[in-house]
Amino acid sequence: MIIYIDRNECRMGIDKYLLKLGFTVHRLNLEVGDYVVNRKVGVERKTVDDFKKSIIDGRLFRQVKLLKQNFIDSILVIEGENLYNGNINARAVKGAIVSLIFNWRIPIIFTQNTSETAEFLRIIAKQNTGFRRNYSVRFGKKPHHEFKQRLYLLEGIPKIGPHLAGGLLEHFSSIKNILEASEEELIKVKGIGKTKARKIKQLLSGRL
Repeated sequence: MIIYIDRNECRMGIDKYLLKLGFTVHRLNLEVGDYVVNRKVGVERKTVDDFKKSIIDGRLFRQVKLLKQNFIDSILVIEGENLYNGNINARAVKGAIVSLIFNWRIPIIFTQNTSETAEFLRIIAKQNTGFRRNYSVRFGKKPHHEFKQRLYLLEGIPKIGPHLAGGLLEHFSSIKNILEASEEELIKVKGIGKTKARKIKQLLSGRL
């Protein structure tokens, strides 16, 4: 099970829960969503307070639109309690939920805390693993946002699959840094030994 996590989410400590649940975790600066599960499911996580604030300031539906545009499947997680209490009318909250489900066709999962959110992500990963075989590694249309474009490019290079693509981006942060990396620097990435580093370097430099 592979999961990409926005670095801001790691402040919640959810990455530690996910590691214990058996995920291979890649921490990146995601431009869309908070998690990408098995490279095909985009997940936006909101605490109850942030969910209500995002309704007020208009972020909610902009974020949902980006999820729908960039992922095969999209899910919204609302974490916490007292959803219908606070500084926003309960009808507005309920109306937003109904709109997300029926107008935007996005599933909503309600969780009580971070550990429960992590458990739901594990279930999502398990249930989507089989479906993933119906897609090529570079599935669907060419991705539009920068993170997925970089993954798309890297996965087209021989010797670099989805796992290594995520590891390389996490370690080097950009395609430019990967292209300029020496064999010794490539070896520092988990899953790359001397032989693979040499092959990757030869491919990237056009020496094969």
